[in-house]
Amino acid sequence: MQVAPSVHIIGGVDGPLDAPSSSYSVLMSVYAGDDAEHFATALDSILNQTVPSDDIVLTIDGPLSGDLQTTVERYIAENPQVRPIRFPTNIGLGAVRRIGLPECRHEIVLIMDSDDISAPDRAEKELDFLIQHPDVDVVSATLTEFVDRPDNIVAIKWIPLEHDDIVHRARRWNPINHAATAFRKSAVLAAGGYQDFPRHEDYHLWVRMMRSGYRFATIDAPLINVRISGDALERRRSFPTVVSAVRFHLWKRQIGFADRLDTTLMIGFMCAVKMVPSPIYRSVYQAKRRYRERHPYKSYD
Repeated sequence: MQVAPSVHIIGGVDGPLDAPSSSYSVLMSVYAGDDAEHFATALDSILNQTVPSDDIVLTIDGPLSGDLQTTVERYIAENPQVRPIRFPTNIGLGAVRRIGLPECRHEIVLIMDSDDISAPDRAEKELDFLIQHPDVDVVSATLTEFVDRPDNIVAIKWIPLEHDDIVHRARRWNPINHAATAFRKSAVLAAGGYQDFPRHEDYHLWVRMMRSGYRFATIDAPLINVRISGDALERRRSFPTVVSAVRFHLWKRQIGFADRLDTTLMIGFMCAVKMVPSPIYRSVYQAKRRYRERHPYKSYD
């Protein structure tokens, strides 16, 4: 679908922006299915960073209505650093990010979802890390997951910290917490940016970047609190999710990123996830989380 010509962009990029090294952009999206209060909490967590951004690109994925529309328009009116990109129809998160990323004015870009909560110093820590490690192109962080209330933490998601371990894990699992990611815009665009691979747009991007030689790292600190619904685990094993995952693992095998064993194990795992009873799946999921608590990844040097 050719939608880009009808996209309405406020204050777009006009050539390179000369800015201090501490400047960064935020790429955030909202669509009709989001909750107004959750969106406000998420955006407030970005506006109140210890190192604030002067460039928050907000992609509005299709028409909004009701409280959500009122809330979004109020934040745009009250915060000139929030620049909306309006899409006439809903085209999906990967597509709006693909169009929105080139509009970011700064080289370092933070990803923000519309219902999560960033730690107040998230931007400061990720920005400092990328400045101190010029060889790293993508940095992520540990995240926490909560249900209903931000203090009702139900899980902590650890991921590998060092580049080689991240690449090794990527053969089978997504090694990056996308919600906690900051990256160098030029590197992501050079690798082709976000592309259309439903439910795996970020993982698809990471694999392409790894094959192109870009480097990854993780900050060993929980820098974002991710909101999940009570049925999140069930949605992760829905039929469309499993079908997409199988397609993705076959693609990794096709391009030579994963070997036959990796692909067979992951497809078998996804099929088993779909078939096992819910109580067993939940028990395995929690056991995996407890194991990672006892066996954390080593620190980045």
